[in-house]
Amino acid sequence: LVSIDLSHNHLHYINGLFLMLPDLSELFLSENNILEIPPDAFTDSVNISIIYLQQNAIRHIDGEALRTLHNLTQLHLSSNFISRIPKELLQNSYNIRSLSLDNNLIMNLESGTFN
Repeated sequence: LVSIDLSHNHLHYINGLFLMLPDLSELFLSENNILEIPPDAFTDSVNISIIYLQQNAIRHIDGEALRTLHNLTQLHLSSNFISRIPKELLQNSYNIRSLSLDNNLIMNLESGTFN
């Protein structure tokens, strides 16, 4: 399985949903009701390069949520309720080219967030 599109559904949680999917590269989860991105959300899906999570209800992203996603190039988090981006979130995302955070509740960013 290389691509999954679960957009426009009523998902609230994605804990353990993508286990044992090492070939997954595209994940479309836009317009659901996802509340948080837990630390184990993408652990076994190490080849994900594109994640669409815009227009959900995300309030919290764990700083370890993307730690295994070295191939991530696009992360779309627009139109959520995110108030804080953990400094360590993008630490292992060496190939990120596009990051969308518009229309959230972010007021401050820690120094080094995008390093």
